[in-house]
Amino acid sequence: MSRILLLTKSPLSEVEFELQVEQLGHEVFSSMQLLQLCLQDELSLDFLSIFHQIILSETIDNLEVTRIMNKLKKYPLILLRKSNELLAEKQVQQLKREGFSDYIANQMSLETIREALSCLEKREEGLFFTLPKRSPKYDLSTLDLNNREMKLLRVLYEQGDTAISRDELCMVILHKKSSNSNMSQLSTLVKRLKSKLAEQGVEGQIIETFWGKGYKLHASVFDQVYFDNADAVI
Repeated sequence: MSRILLLTKSPLSEVEFELQVEQLGHEVFSSMQLLQLCLQDELSLDFLSIFHQIILSETIDNLEVTRIMNKLKKYPLILLRKSNELLAEKQVQQLKREGFSDYIANQMSLETIREALSCLEKREEGLFFTLPKRSPKYDLSTLDLNNREMKLLRVLYEQGDTAISRDELCMVILHKKSSNSNMSQLSTLVKRLKSKLAEQGVEGQIIETFWGKGYKLHASVFDQVYFDNADAVI
């Protein structure tokens, strides 16, 4: 089984392909947000090393593919181009000159996709690697979060290494006393915030849960993020 990152402009259009790949026992993570971070050169390259293959969708135009490949082909990543049609041998060879290992087409049978991925999922010796270390500092106020998610993040950030109780968060975030319904809303909000931060390049555990005490940001988050305007009102 391999972990596959599918960079795409339209995750919904990839559902059928994802189902095919998952039938073969692979894990697929489709993301438009990570594509944008890659184009902006803000995606942590360390994060990419957890995937066995990276597939660039046919929804990405050739100019953007060139920009992405210029960033990624210098690293020992297995890169594949997804196509909406079967390619001639000349086209396949051109992709390989651009840095792709191979391509996958929507018209391919499940068996053909299986063989393509099985040949690529095993990295050559030495291909598990440590990418050059970067110290990305994300300005949290620029992340793609809704008001409630941003407020929760700001509260946790300002708490530092101290956990804040669920009761207090209900009052601060939801403006309501704790109840089963409100606790459920809070839990959902925490999970959604963790997911969005991970999609936007923040690494690690992100939010720690302390049963009976509450939540706090994991220590590693403070090495990756900052608020550009400490006095900003949310």
